[in-house]
Amino acid sequence: MRPPDPSADERPVRGAAAVIVPRPTPIASRRRPGRFWVAAVGLAALIGVGARCYGLADKPIWHDEVYTRIFAAGHQSGDWIGALYTGQPVDRDAILAFQRLDPARGPLDTVRGLARDEPQHPPAYYLLARVWMGLFGDGLAPLRALSVLASLLAVLAAAWLGREVYAPRGPPNAVAEADALRARWATVGLVAASPFAVLYAQEAREYALWSVWILASSAALLRALRLVAADAPRPRRLRAWAAYAVLTALGLYTAFSHATVILAQVLFVAWRARGRLTRESIGAALALTASALLFLPWALLLAEHLEAFQASMDWSRAIVVPRLEVVATLGSNLSRPLLDLWPVVDGVGPWLAVLATVGLVAASLVHLGRRGPAASRALVVLLFVVPVALLVVPDLAVGGIRSFSARYLFPALLAGLVAVAHRLATVRGPAARRALAGVVLGVTALSAV
Repeated sequence: MRPPDPSADERPVRGAAAVIVPRPTPIASRRRPGRFWVAAVGLAALIGVGARCYGLADKPIWHDEVYTRIFAAGHQSGDWIGALYTGQPVDRDAILAFQRLDPARGPLDTVRGLARDEPQHPPAYYLLARVWMGLFGDGLAPLRALSVLASLLAVLAAAWLGREVYAPRGPPNAVAEADALRARWATVGLVAASPFAVLYAQEAREYALWSVWILASSAALLRALRLVAADAPRPRRLRAWAAYAVLTALGLYTAFSHATVILAQVLFVAWRARGRLTRESIGAALALTASALLFLPWALLLAEHLEAFQASMDWSRAIVVPRLEVVATLGSNLSRPLLDLWPVVDGVGPWLAVLATVGLVAASLVHLGRRGPAASRALVVLLFVVPVALLVVPDLAVGGIRSFSARYLFPALLAGLVAVAHRLATVRGPAARRALAGVVLGVTALSAV
């Protein structure tokens, strides 16, 4: 008897009709994204890292960064207002004295200053900045380097989120696994090269650090849900829920706006549970309860200084602009993570480019919602929709400019990048897929530069 030919790709089966059985794709080949994706994503990531590190000491400081240095140094508003607002000229050293570490002031002074003057800014970043200034000096460039480091950690968190969003489920499928692997790589490349991420990586504020917790907490939630669905051993599930609880608490202690991320995640878990009490929903509820208990001390301080919080946010409600300007600014902000070539979008050409970019983001979200992984696609869509709705709807309904500060849209803008990565990875036809990915990654990297 002749042995079967190992080189045969197909084998007919006897019967009324022949059944074609394709040779399974080797496992090793499914795990390689292809040389184009390695080269394109690697180049975009290198450009993004270089852009983050360039000119940290040369770019002008703005007033929010001055506040970072003041609070990290342990000063309160009464200290510098009384000393500087005298009606007389003051020199440079008198101003900088409040932006340098004072051995007489400790971490508790940083916490007290924030609680009294800016309770909407929780203390995690400022305490970390204080430690960083003690280690590397209180100059502007070293302090901005902390945000660079946080932004690079966000790229790693994006890789984790991509892995969880596109985690293999069900029987092996070579096409689906190849799409998933390309989507993971594209997610990393877009987050690494995004001009929006580069901008906040060079700013001595908490938003680069917040991006780490947005991505990591979402990845931790998906991992915990995956382990529950797979009926993993109880210790592994408990560790997964504990990681989600801690990362969520860190998000709240970094930016109060992390509440929008939590709301999106709660809606996602509720959608999965279909209104029923399940092991997933119970685990998420217990983890969020633990996060709330961890955040309780600052929540009480926020309640105690609620008037200061309201006064510091009055600008977002008091300034009223035409609704068309709200829509135009939203479109500009939604395009910034991919396209940011003009300080001000003006003229037919730039606006057409912005509209095309917003169209790509919208189409990507729709495609992800329809064709993305069933177990995770709703989370990405909700991370985009919830922050946008909470900020834009009040601006359109009652007036205000809540949505004008793109930093508050960070969860939505990151979710948009994840959706675009999925769209780039799933275009049918290798030539079309590479062409679109090359254009998008190229424009993103150029904007970062």
